[in-house]
Amino acid sequence: MGVTYTVQGDSEGETRVELERLCAALGAEPLGRPAELPGRPRWMARARPASAPEPATAGQE
Repeated sequence: MGVTYTVQGDSEGETRVELERLCAALGAEPLGRPAELPGRPRWMARARPASAPEPATAGQE
């Protein structure tokens, strides 16, 4: 998967707003919608660099 950034918040809305702010500041792309963490009253969302290079395959390092 390469580099990912993670945002956690107390609500879906708070997490979405901060994910959008992170993506705008870093030129990143969100990896889906915020999701509620199992067993916790917390939400998490992830993003990746927009220009993330393809991961190397075996023998191409």
